[in-house]
Amino acid sequence: MSREIKFRGMTKANNVMVFGDLIVCPNGEHRMLWFELKGELPLDLDYNSFNEVVQSSTISQFTGLQDKNGLDIYEGDILHKKIELEGGIKGNWIVVYGEGGFDIKNIDTSAEVKTMYLKKYWKHSYEVIGNIYENPELLAVPTAVL
Repeated sequence: MSREIKFRGMTKANNVMVFGDLIVCPNGEHRMLWFELKGELPLDLDYNSFNEVVQSSTISQFTGLQDKNGLDIYEGDILHKKIELEGGIKGNWIVVYGEGGFDIKNIDTSAEVKTMYLKKYWKHSYEVIGNIYENPELLAVPTAVL
C-alpha cells in the first residue's frame, strides 16, 4: 500500500501557504518546490517550476487522508469531528504526528477524550475547518452558553 508524500508550508516572504515537495538546503533553509503546466492542453507537458523559502515551524505533511468534502488532511489542520460513540463526542481537533502515525488532539484539554488515532474509516465525519497557522482563532475552546 502506498500514499502520496507531499508537504505544505507558509512562505517567509509573504506568509502564503504553498504546497509541494520539501527540500532542506545545505544552508538549513527549508524550501517548497512545485510545478505548474505552462499550457492549457493536457498534451502540453511544458512546466514552470517554483520554489519558495518556507517557515520551518509551519511545515506540515499530508496524512494520506481526505475529509468528508474531499479536502486533503495535513498536520496542523483543525478538524471538526463528531465521533459516533456512546453519547457522541464532538468538537474541534488538531492533526498531529504521534507515535508512529497521525493522531487528532482535542482542542478542549478538559474533555474526557484528549487524543485519538486519525482513522480512514471515520473520514466521513472529519471536516477540515482551517489550520493552526492561518486560523489561530479556531484554537479557542467554545464556552458554554448559560
